[in-house]
Amino acid sequence: MKKLKILILEDSAYDVVLIKSELKNAGLAFESHVVETKSDYIAALDQFQPEVILSDHSMPQFTSTVALEIYNERKLKIPFILVTGSVSEEFAVQTILSGACDYILKSNLTRLPVAVKNAVAAHNMKLENEISEKRIQRKNTFLNHIVFSQPILLYVANIDDNCRTTFISKNVEDITGYCRADILGDNTLWRRNIHPDEVEDVVQSFTDKVNHGGGAIEYRWKCANGEYKWFLDNLTIVKDEFGANWVHGSRIDITKSKNADHRKIVFTKGMDEMLYMISHKVRHSISQILGLYYLIAEETVTDDEIKKVVGYMKEPAESLDLFTAELTALMDELKTKNTNLN
Repeated sequence: MKKLKILILEDSAYDVVLIKSELKNAGLAFESHVVETKSDYIAALDQFQPEVILSDHSMPQFTSTVALEIYNERKLKIPFILVTGSVSEEFAVQTILSGACDYILKSNLTRLPVAVKNAVAAHNMKLENEISEKRIQRKNTFLNHIVFSQPILLYVANIDDNCRTTFISKNVEDITGYCRADILGDNTLWRRNIHPDEVEDVVQSFTDKVNHGGGAIEYRWKCANGEYKWFLDNLTIVKDEFGANWVHGSRIDITKSKNADHRKIVFTKGMDEMLYMISHKVRHSISQILGLYYLIAEETVTDDEIKKVVGYMKEPAESLDLFTAELTALMDELKTKNTNLN
């Protein structure tokens, strides 16, 4: 079993014996170090590294007041208990306010073991709470980083209060250009900014989702700069302990995904046009040219007839030239549409 390290500030050897005796009789496992000067006290803090400090108030070269000042300067958190003769109530209160966790009169040393155990237990619990809080803070920081680095708005709305938004995540300004105060202070802003072509369907869909416990809606929404973004609005309906109905939701910016889908449609349509042009215009022109070539190659013809056949090649050749221009124009159009969607 690990022994508790107790630093005793006391100039009376007799009182030291009494203090140790009370602690041993109470079954406390400990090792102690006794000092009575400021320099020895400072050295003991560094070398002995106590877990509890028991301090007399008045010693020839040292006082508990100075000991507490050093304790506070070092920002120590270990239990500091004043063990002294009779003191005024005012002094005892001041000692507690200065950082001591308790005070014990030497005329009542039987209370010392309980005071030490309680102080150590409270200190350990405080340390555990601090560790837990730091662990929670780290997790929250990590989760906040994950959530707020994504194009996702988290929000809470009171269904019974005309769907008033009571919370929205702080990244709303990065995504929409509106600050949190804009959204929380204007209950109609979100509805007003839904694309006019979709607002009626979105409101009806929202009502249906609320009645069925939640769901998802896609719509366009106008940001502060006037541009529209696509959002996927995921709703979960929650009833609190007072019977009030709430929406716990997330709005995900899916604009890039929507634009990518549109680019695919534009690209596919463009490819269809290109295939049609190749299939009908190019093949027809090539067939004409090949037919004329075979005519010249397979039959015995005069020079005049050859000139006449070559003349016939002009039309399919011009058709191929026109096709090349049309194909170039189509490619330029596809590039322009793709650029406008980025």
